[in-house]
Amino acid sequence: MVESVVNQSIVDALFSLMEKKNITEISVSELVEKAGVGRASFYRNFGTKEAVLQTYFRDFFQTISYEGLMGPRDLHAGVVCTYKKVFKERKRFSILQKQQLLSFMDDAIYEKSIREMTIDKRYESVYQASGLAGASAFLIRTWIKHRFQETPEELADAYLAMLTMDLLQK
Repeated sequence: MVESVVNQSIVDALFSLMEKKNITEISVSELVEKAGVGRASFYRNFGTKEAVLQTYFRDFFQTISYEGLMGPRDLHAGVVCTYKKVFKERKRFSILQKQQLLSFMDDAIYEKSIREMTIDKRYESVYQASGLAGASAFLIRTWIKHRFQETPEELADAYLAMLTMDLLQK
């Protein structure tokens, strides 16, 4: 998911440490030791623990895009694939929810939607892009809060039904 082996090691180590400690209690020394990399590598690639999370989410949602899952002709299949990827990472998402760090996810979804609007012309306006990004982010947040009770398919159905309701009200 993350571009380099060093970066992936740091991401993995941070999540491993966050299973037991709050991010604010984790030192950079502890993080780089767990990752098996030098402090210079951490500061060259990230600079802060928060930047590690920003990179994780940016790369997570970019990977979905690169795999053609965020806008295929079959919208349902694309949404299901997105939620399957979230489900696969549910342990990490749950850790972030517990530590109230999902704002990094919100930002990544929003940035991706705005990028798709400007580059791919996928959305008609910034308001449409931000509305859909917000709906998706908060749907994922609710799913995490309810401990992933629904399947990715059920969540995709709920998301698309919400979009359809919005269109029918126009």
